[in-house]
Amino acid sequence: MFEKLLYIRVKRMSTFEIVKKRIERDMKAQKVHTQSSWARILTEHTSRLHSEEEQKKFWNWICNPYEDEIPAPNYENIPAAINQVSVPKTVIVSSNQDDEKTQDVQLNQEIHRNGLTCYIKVTPQNTV
Repeated sequence: MFEKLLYIRVKRMSTFEIVKKRIERDMKAQKVHTQSSWARILTEHTSRLHSEEEQKKFWNWICNPYEDEIPAPNYENIPAAINQVSVPKTVIVSSNQDDEKTQDVQLNQEIHRNGLTCYIKVTPQNTV
């Protein structure tokens, strides 16, 4: 019946190409964007980009989505010493000294690092 077989060569998409396709799909699917919707779409999909090469492809695409003749950004590795932050675990803050009802407040600081972003959660210590 079929004298010649048709061979279809399927090219597997890279992780970056999958992420790019999903970002574009989600951006087009939403009629109106807010800052949070835009950030949610990007962070949801870019969390899959683990290798440096994929991340470079992503930033090249974000900086130049229409592939104009714009030079690619320069990338640098951040030394591990910069990642360390010295923040005390507890801090005592004095309120206005002119008020007769003033008291010192002790604050606990909880540090969490995600990449180069440092989050410091400050909560008042329970005093008796």
